[in-house]
Amino acid sequence: LKCSDYPSFYTRLYAFFTRDVLHLRYRARFFRLVELFLSSSHLPAALLASFIKRMARLSLFAPPAGVIIVIPFTYNILKRHPALMCMIHRADAGSIENELDPFDPEEKDPMQTKALQSSLWELATHRQHYHAPVATLARIFEEVFTRPGFAMEDFLDHTYATVGIFSHLQTANVI
Repeated sequence: LKCSDYPSFYTRLYAFFTRDVLHLRYRARFFRLVELFLSSSHLPAALLASFIKRMARLSLFAPPAGVIIVIPFTYNILKRHPALMCMIHRADAGSIENELDPFDPEEKDPMQTKALQSSLWELATHRQHYHAPVATLARIFEEVFTRPGFAMEDFLDHTYATVGIFSHLQTANVI
């Protein structure tokens, strides 16, 4: 899909990213489709930045199984679109010391959120997550982006009870 083909498609898709999306039982199906919709290399960086920033913000209130989806999803988008890498390397925007995050979470149009001027500080907070597999996975953003993208199927169908499998994946060097 290109933005010009369906001008309000991405605005409507962006509206689905509410607090509930990471808690719903059909989140795996939803994220399979979102991965497809956001995979085009022709999408503007500002649009993609809004989606990953919104997901990062929502992950602050998500269960561990929801955060486990957001981290590799974001990694894959950053890997595919290097113009977004500034969001993980920008130390000042949105930090706890500097509460002036330029991202506008109330903006309905993903092209107008100023997410590209922000940072992904939300994902950095997951490095201290209470659930060890989430904390370990969140440290992927501290490393050089040389690993191949994640296979999202490995992360989509987990519940709180099955997130413990990531300790086994760590042992096998999958994460």
